[in-house]
Amino acid sequence: MSNNALDVYDEITGGDRANGTFTFVYNDQPIEWDVRPLPKPQKNDLLSQLPDGYFDPVLDLEELDIDEDELEEMDEDEVMSLLKEHDVDLAEATRSMLLDEEGTRTAINAIVDSFNHPSLSDQKTKNIILSPAFPDRAFEEALRTVLEVSQADDDVVEFRSER
Repeated sequence: MSNNALDVYDEITGGDRANGTFTFVYNDQPIEWDVRPLPKPQKNDLLSQLPDGYFDPVLDLEELDIDEDELEEMDEDEVMSLLKEHDVDLAEATRSMLLDEEGTRTAINAIVDSFNHPSLSDQKTKNIILSPAFPDRAFEEALRTVLEVSQADDDVVEFRSER
């Protein structure tokens, strides 16, 4: 295949960065990983480890007529008041968002396998994910990004050239 054909393919599919990216600020430096899809067996293993409702929101923001920015600006007391007002038991709601030890290990390995950075080894990426500087919210966003990228896009999967 000539370079021209590869260029056309990259242009159509988006090239190496078509799958996605994930950015995290670590030690005051932004790190941007390319996110590649997981192989189906690994993706299915990861999905089987997630509790039912893992990504379900605790509150339906549309129903409350609140957007994410407004929610992020609320202090802890306001959020707790909002939860109480809508009869949300925080302990019960967060229980479905907890991974057990095996699930956490599977998720970390999936993130490391999916993330690619030209100057960071898989071990360095894993160390960043395991560090206290990588909060739970970043972990969940990374996991969500991996799963979104791993859901095959029919347009790319069905791409064929016609002669």
